[in-house]
Amino acid sequence: MNAKLPHHKLSRKISSIRPTTLLLFFCFFLTANSVLANVTILKATGGSISADKAANATSPAYTTLGNIRLTEGAVGDFAVGTGVTLTINAPAGWNFNTAASVAVTATAGRNITGQVILSKTSTVITVQFNVTGTTLSDVLTVTGVQVRATDGAKQSVAGNLTAGGTATIAVVLQEQIWEHLGLL
Repeated sequence: MNAKLPHHKLSRKISSIRPTTLLLFFCFFLTANSVLANVTILKATGGSISADKAANATSPAYTTLGNIRLTEGAVGDFAVGTGVTLTINAPAGWNFNTAASVAVTATAGRNITGQVILSKTSTVITVQFNVTGTTLSDVLTVTGVQVRATDGAKQSVAGNLTAGGTATIAVVLQEQIWEHLGLL
């Protein structure tokens, strides 16, 4: 049996497709495309810091950055995992305040549970959490991060907060820039 249709029979076959079928096809296409959404990252703010606050200044002080918020664009942007980590890395020439009250929250009643600040060092803050499923939209927020430059005399000291860890999060890449830090 010949599987080829003459051109005129093929065009009749295509034109006989109902508009409802085409509408369903395009709805499926649009829905499938939205599944490929990515986490939206609200970056920390406050990265322009006075050199007078550096660790070697007369009156050193830490600057509190704004919240870092990761919001799923589509369910499943946070992959399922137990005890997964997200790290926030300080750039060279900058330190975190290890005594700061850094906190992590997640939207209650969703897939992210058990979120804690696992550790805080002068260069890395580690967040640990569980992702129990991919059926609900999640938001993970880190607050209270404080930074300061190690040497105020180095006006050129600038760098970026970056991300790392073991969690699989759509679009959160190793070394992704979360905030640019610079001295004024």
